[in-house]
Amino acid sequence: MIVPSVKAIFYITSSKNEFDLGEVSRRLGVTPTRTRRKADFPPQAPAQTSWSLEVKEENAFSVGAVLDKLIRRLAGDYPLEAAKKIVRLCEEFDAEASLEIVIHMQSGDSPEVRLFSAQLLFAAAIGAEIGFDLYCYE
Repeated sequence: MIVPSVKAIFYITSSKNEFDLGEVSRRLGVTPTRTRRKADFPPQAPAQTSWSLEVKEENAFSVGAVLDKLIRRLAGDYPLEAAKKIVRLCEEFDAEASLEIVIHMQSGDSPEVRLFSAQLLFAAAIGAEIGFDLYCYE
């Protein structure tokens, strides 16, 4: 059996306008993993300003455990306070929050894909969609 690898990513994005990426970092009290401005995209590509925080890809049998690490990095011990900050930022910058789970696995060796109620409540509180990118290899 080959252990699947799982990565979790949080995004604040806007395709409508550029926003102050440093201000997002300052108000959340977190250094992003990656930022990107609309101007960084080639003219023919859909462009958006993006601030993201990710938990490095790790071998894991549980998606929920990896997502927990991301939420703890983003929100610390006060997820509802962090959720309020995220909602204010998104409203102020006309942006959207989202969560993404990336899974690389061998055929038949998938992780447990279960999200816990606290994770779903946090996602709902920030108005985030949750996306799953699945890569299965033989």
